[in-house]
Amino acid sequence: MAESPMELDVLGDGVRGYIVERDGEFYVPFVVADNPGSGEFTTWLDEFTEGRTVKFPGVVSPILAGILERRHFTLESEFSPEHDEHVGVWTRPADRMTPEAMCDLADELADMPGTSTAANHDTQKDG
Repeated sequence: MAESPMELDVLGDGVRGYIVERDGEFYVPFVVADNPGSGEFTTWLDEFTEGRTVKFPGVVSPILAGILERRHFTLESEFSPEHDEHVGVWTRPADRMTPEAMCDLADELADMPGTSTAANHDTQKDG
């Protein structure tokens, strides 16, 4: 007889899991993308991490590890009292800005009187 699926919190559109806040840092020990490859997870991640220290402990998925690495998370070792040992934790401090936030800041600076920019980030295209 099959067990019922684990109840998960809805974290965002197409994203379910758990978030635990500890001392102002947010741990995401379990996360599931309902539609892998749709971009819903990365959209949620970029929005959720802005201005927060976010940590993903015990990541076993190479796909998730790659996503976190591309978003400037670093793999650190942290002692886990629950497991009484050190575990790998992908971490991004609150002071890291998303690319979108950097573009917004560049736009704000460009609009300030007496400032100029050497290049507009919106006009640089590949190809």
